[in-house]
Amino acid sequence: MADLELALQEVHREGKSVTLGRHRVFRFRTSTPAHVFESLVMQFDDRRLVELTSRDGFDERLAVFLLDEVADLKLPAISSTTIQVAAATFPKPWSFDAVVIVPPSVANRFEHQSPVLRRVTYWVVPAFDGEFADGADGVEFWHQLGRKDGWRSVVVQWDRSKKTQPVYDV
Repeated sequence: MADLELALQEVHREGKSVTLGRHRVFRFRTSTPAHVFESLVMQFDDRRLVELTSRDGFDERLAVFLLDEVADLKLPAISSTTIQVAAATFPKPWSFDAVVIVPPSVANRFEHQSPVLRRVTYWVVPAFDGEFADGADGVEFWHQLGRKDGWRSVVVQWDRSKKTQPVYDV
């Protein structure tokens, strides 16, 4: 982790190592004029990282739940080009139904910041039934995030509700 933590600190100098629940994570914040993004990166094993990111609604309880869930799963291979969707029973007040694990080759986290981190970082997001299919490829995943027909999934918005009709103002 020492090398990966150094790479994280180079990219996000303001970040700090903290403990959330039973997990040691690197926590950092990115602010834009429109939003504040809160991120956590946890070492999964000797060569893989897991990242969580929330926009304007970070909740430590949900972050700990997601980290607990992913810590007990077998991650797809680093070279995988398909996502993993694992059913999960989220505690109240969240009504999500699944934890989505996006492998590094699909997630492209730290894409313009660190080639080393980009190659080893999985992105973990909460999801509702039907938002993502287990085994979907990167094209399908990114299509769902960028849809223009009102059914777009804003996975960094942790306080979102399950869509029952198209919504265009997200």
